[in-house]
Amino acid sequence: QRIGNLTVVAASREERERVIGNVARIARTMYSNPPSHGARLVHEILRDPELYKQWKGDCKMMADRIGAMRTALVEELRKQGSTRDWSHITNQIGMFSYTGLTARQCEIMRTRHHVYVLSSG
Repeated sequence: QRIGNLTVVAASREERERVIGNVARIARTMYSNPPSHGARLVHEILRDPELYKQWKGDCKMMADRIGAMRTALVEELRKQGSTRDWSHITNQIGMFSYTGLTARQCEIMRTRHHVYVLSSG
């Protein structure tokens, strides 16, 4: 796993550009050669029938929870008086969902309510 932050203070614009170039080169190398421990974990889980069964159950549990949370969200929106069709939220699958909000509505969600969504909705 990789995590971190690098802050550099450069004396000049030229030095800044050189540092950015070097850091980008290092980052590209890291992204091109990911650590192998994740692949080893996947291999262990997929080759062991019990671990594989547990993993599939965990995936189903997460998918079911995401579906339940989407349903709860739509129900709460209706309780709050929304008359919009929110079926696109409950009909979608996966971890992410398109909200149907406009860029302006997304901005309001961020600035007034601290709900961070992409401007594309």
